Amino acid sequence: MFVKSKALIFKNLLYLKEVISCGQISAAATKNGIKPSNLSKMIKDIEIFIGHKLFERTSHGVIPTQTALTILKQISELEERLDSLMFDLAKTGTRPVLKLYISKGLKIHDIDNFNSKIKYTDQIEQADVMVTSQKPTNTTHLIVSENKIGKQITQTIWVCCKDIPKALELTEFIILKLHHA
Repeated sequence: MFVKSKALIFKNLLYLKEVISCGQISAAATKNGIKPSNLSKMIKDIEIFIGHKLFERTSHGVIPTQTALTILKQISELEERLDSLMFDLAKTGTRPVLKLYISKGLKIHDIDNFNSKIKYTDQIEQADVMVTSQKPTNTTHLIVSENKIGKQITQTIWVCCKDIPKALELTEFIILKLHHA
């Protein structure tokens, strides 16, 4: 089988996973920015390829068959392995290392999922990206994040970076993590 065919099948299987997750072809299509008719055709192509029906269609959406659920488990395992491989490659690549300063008491979850090498520094002046609970001075790009802790406590976190494209990406990544924590 050609690489292009394998890539197409894998892409369609990931869409299959989305349909199962959303419970509706239209919802999965909207979530992924494609037309429902195109997604429906992709599902039909998979059904033809494997020779099994994947969904029972109802007026409220779709119900995955046992075959679809079996495939879902395998798709999830493949996706995890691919994510792991990409993470490992990112760690061993030759991309520049970003220096990150995080002040004591603050923690950013899943920071290792960012797609560049990160080196932590305790010297704020040396950092490409800074995350601090006090407003830093002499910064180019500064974003303030206020997080509610309970009903009456607000934690202000300052995230700033040097004018480096990867540092700007890391800053955006951190802000997203702060707001989804």
